[in-house]
Amino acid sequence: MKENYYNGNILELWLEEGILHGIYKVDKVDLQTAKMATQERLSFTLEKSYPVLTDYSKVKDTTKEARDYLSTEEPSKGIKAIALIIDSSVGKVIYNFFIALNKPDYPMQVFNDPLQAKEWLKKYR
Repeated sequence: MKENYYNGNILELWLEEGILHGIYKVDKVDLQTAKMATQERLSFTLEKSYPVLTDYSKVKDTTKEARDYLSTEEPSKGIKAIALIIDSSVGKVIYNFFIALNKPDYPMQVFNDPLQAKEWLKKYR
């Protein structure tokens, strides 16, 4: 059951079974968008930590500046683990490469199936 609900400019967010769910509503993430998304998430969670299920399937382009920013300390606050939902095989390969290259401070895995992603996140609640 969804707890709370936030419909922002960049993200749609809710809590469900101890997992923060987020859906990107934009098709391009640049540096400004990445910073706004971080602020929306931190404001919604009151900076509490959660495992995060992020649906990134609408996003078709992420700039290098946004990727660099998202691998820094500020956007990592409050994240116990991330399951990233990507709907393309190419996107999945790119983000697996990004994870291997940037080594986030939390467990992160890319999925095509939201149910598998949610199951994987349960151990981080």
